[in-house]
Amino acid sequence: MDRVVILGADSPAGEALVNQLADKFHVTGLWFKQPVNRTDIATSRIDQARLDKEIQLADTVYFCGGASRSSWDAGFGNFTAEEQWLAACVDRSAEAGAGLIYVSSDAAFNGPWVFHDDDAACDLSCELGAKLHEMEELVASHPDHLIIRTNVVGMTIGRGHFVDDVLSGLQNGQVRRIPADTFSTPISEEGFALAAAECGMAETAGVINVGGAERTTPFRFASLLARQLGHDADLLAPAIANGPTSERSLRCSRLRCELNIAAPLLSETIEQVCAGIVERTFHAAAA
Repeated sequence: MDRVVILGADSPAGEALVNQLADKFHVTGLWFKQPVNRTDIATSRIDQARLDKEIQLADTVYFCGGASRSSWDAGFGNFTAEEQWLAACVDRSAEAGAGLIYVSSDAAFNGPWVFHDDDAACDLSCELGAKLHEMEELVASHPDHLIIRTNVVGMTIGRGHFVDDVLSGLQNGQVRRIPADTFSTPISEEGFALAAAECGMAETAGVINVGGAERTTPFRFASLLARQLGHDADLLAPAIANGPTSERSLRCSRLRCELNIAAPLLSETIEQVCAGIVERTFHAAAA
């Protein structure tokens, strides 16, 4: 894996991959909406000519579209990037002999199982599960490609992601109602990027879960985050919808058995997310 193309370098998952791989490989980042300006890699807005050129040169292609956002984000469910570019990316990668890694979501599941295995089928009874199944099937049509199911959480500063919304409320002294009936196994940007990079280097194919070792809810995660950062966790209130709980937790067996990577404990994930918040806040203040 010498040349890597990251589609969606403007996403949290894509940015994390750039940070993980930029000093090890020749990396090119293509962005969908938000311009990405870096000095360590070449970046460009995605278009058909650029896509064709970069994939033809690549050994590994990562696709970080709407499904790569945290399923806890208020805006999760917009798959415009996939609708516009995934089919072309799948075909071009196969034609060029490049490995494609598609970052999907734990929202493919809705229970009733507490933990879902790597080979578990998407829940077609819910709208998100059915849509993710459709996109995953497109990728799976080429057996050498890889689908990563995950829930990546981290701070992006003002781009409407879960951690951003939680911090905004805490910093402004506003009460936030956070879902307490959706269970997931979130992972930090750092933890995700490490695992996803190893998947690329090992040429892993099929479907693999990349998540934390412990299931939790957005409310509990936000409460732990608030306390770790010294904020008033009492500003966070649990929100419970009518109906059964939603179970999206992932069991990361392939990650452990094939790549020898242990899923991080929740405390580790909280520490890594907090470290990322401190770093981003420092750089934003210095800019």
